[in-house]
Amino acid sequence: MEQSFSHKGIHAKCKFADSKLEIVVDIKGWLRKRHYQLAFDASDLQALRTALLVCLDASSYLALPDHWIVKVDNFSWRMFGFLRTHHFTKPPEFPSLAYSDEISLLGMSQSKSRPQTQITDAFIGQRKGEQYLLLRVGQYVTQGIGNMSGSRPDTAVIPMLLLSDLLRTI
Repeated sequence: MEQSFSHKGIHAKCKFADSKLEIVVDIKGWLRKRHYQLAFDASDLQALRTALLVCLDASSYLALPDHWIVKVDNFSWRMFGFLRTHHFTKPPEFPSLAYSDEISLLGMSQSKSRPQTQITDAFIGQRKGEQYLLLRVGQYVTQGIGNMSGSRPDTAVIPMLLLSDLLRTI
């Protein structure tokens, strides 16, 4: 089974096979290209359905508060081309998430992968008239007071239409 989505510079597809759900998203801009892949363990279909239902249930969305830390975070998402509008009362819990990412800017590329990780934050946002699930994937790691060395979450986006089509097929 394979689903796809394309809208103004964003191409996404999901493939479901061998107890694995893969969502691949390409975002192409004038100077920058981004390609990432999210892979979920689909051996427990009930857990996967539950996570998708949480993502698509508008009653679990809360409007973002209006204070300075949210405004700073919104600015970083706007640089990526998205407007955050809501957050979840409780983030969706997808089973066994793996993440890989490749970014190219003016011909230079950088890539990374996280074979086992989880979703840190989840938001609902918009880009050019379409709704997206905006994710931070990975954990914050600190080593002592004031020392912010370690990893930080990466960003990922998934079109909501792709998630609703996926929920109908599984």
